[in-house]
This record gives sequence, structure tokens and C-alpha cells, in this order.
Amino acid sequence: MEDEEGPEYGKPDFVLLDQVTMEDFMRNLQLRGEWGREDRSQ
Repeated sequence: MEDEEGPEYGKPDFVLLDQVTMEDFMRNLQLRGEWGREDRSQ
């Protein structure tokens, strides 16, 4: 879990985004979801 801090994982909290727009929020949410699905498949 400690390795999940890079930009490829998305930001852990939306308030840490550089810009809080719907587009950026959804992009980050998608990144977080993609990594979550991969972790569960192992």
C-alpha cells in the first residue's frame, strides 16, 4: 500500500487536485478505480 503514492494512482483526496473541476475529478476517480480493480484481482 505504501507504494501507491505516485501520479499513476491518482490523488487520494480530490481536494489535493491542482484544479477541482468535474473533468479533473472524474479523471482522478477513474485512475483510483483502475488501480483498485487491479489490486483486488491479485
